[in-house]
This record gives sequence, structure tokens and C-alpha cells, in this order.
Amino acid sequence: MQNGGKGKSYYKPYNSLDIGHFNRTTLVRKIMKSGIFKSGVFLTAFFFSCSTSDFTEDLGNGYTFVSESNVHQIISGPNGSWTGIVPCTVEAYDFDHAYIVVKQRSNPECLRDGISTLSIAYWIINKQRRSTYGPLDSLSFVMKRRELKVPASLNLK
Repeated sequence: MQNGGKGKSYYKPYNSLDIGHFNRTTLVRKIMKSGIFKSGVFLTAFFFSCSTSDFTEDLGNGYTFVSESNVHQIISGPNGSWTGIVPCTVEAYDFDHAYIVVKQRSNPECLRDGISTLSIAYWIINKQRRSTYGPLDSLSFVMKRRELKVPASLNLK
């Protein structure tokens, strides 16, 4: 915008790419060298990785927590075998060197023959003996936990 011919003009053409004393090439080089560009690339990769839900966690002794989606989260058995697994959907778990405790919500897509249709089930896995106890209702879970002397430090949140 011209100010009627009085004084300086503060008008910059729309297509001007000059920013202060930098031209576009210099600005791009400075951004590429700065941590801003690297941080932006990292944050973009991080946010895109959060949108995919594939995740695994080693629980020790060959047991693994596997998350393939928000509803398909399981505990797989030793050496990737499907024996002694907790079917989806695993809502919470905790583990130590000897035990894994699991809270599972029943998911019709994951039910297998012989698996209870409890809406909420609990599981205890003795990793050293490769024994699985479950599905259990909450009372049976507490009783089996005492019987096996599963540490109170393992919590299901």
C-alpha cells in the first residue's frame, strides 16, 4: 500500500521472498542447518508413528505383549507359540521375573473355543513354570494370586 506519496512506502510485493537481509536460498540453508528442521522432522515422524499401533514388549522368558490395534492386544506365549496366550483385548498387565498378571476385556473377534466369555477376565502366568491360570473372574484371580504368592507389587491399573 502506498501512503499517498508521502514518506516511505511500506508496500512489499506479494511474491517477495526476501525476509530481512536473507534471500530464500540463504533462509532455506539456515533452516536446514538449524535444529528447527531436524526437530520438525523428528516430531513429524513421531506423530505418524503414534497413529500406527504396532507395538511389542518383551515380558521375559519368551512371553511378549503384542499390540496390533487398540482392540487387538494379546500376550503371546514362549518362543512365539500360541500356547498359553491371553487373547485380546488386554487392558492392563504387569510383570516381574517370575509372573505376569493380566486384565483382559472379552472381544468377540478374538474368542477361541474353550475360552470363557467373561466380559472382564484375569490371568496369571508363571513364567518359570510356563503355566497359565485363566480366564479367572476377579474373586478367583485374588484367590489364585494368594495361592501362588504373586507379589503385591504387580498391579493392574
